[in-house]
Amino acid sequence: MEVINLDNDLIDRYMDYLNIRIEFLLDRYQRFSDFPGIQTGYNSITGEEFAKEDIYQYSWINGRGACVLSRFADYFPKYHDELMSFAIHT
Repeated sequence: MEVINLDNDLIDRYMDYLNIRIEFLLDRYQRFSDFPGIQTGYNSITGEEFAKEDIYQYSWINGRGACVLSRFADYFPKYHDELMSFAIHT
């Protein structure tokens, strides 16, 4: 397999993006702490929240989300404890 060398600036920008996404998910976790999983009931283009009756819990999404949050928590030490708490909650 060929090794790909990535530009450090590209890596830094991607990590910035991932940090923004983590902060977004953790904010939603705190605002919707009674939701049994990852609450992503919003329009990603407008930011408008979905109506409560349009928000459903999908176990496969929550299972995958918990796996991802716990697996990558070590790469984001600033958010590690919150990500692990979120993963357990999910």
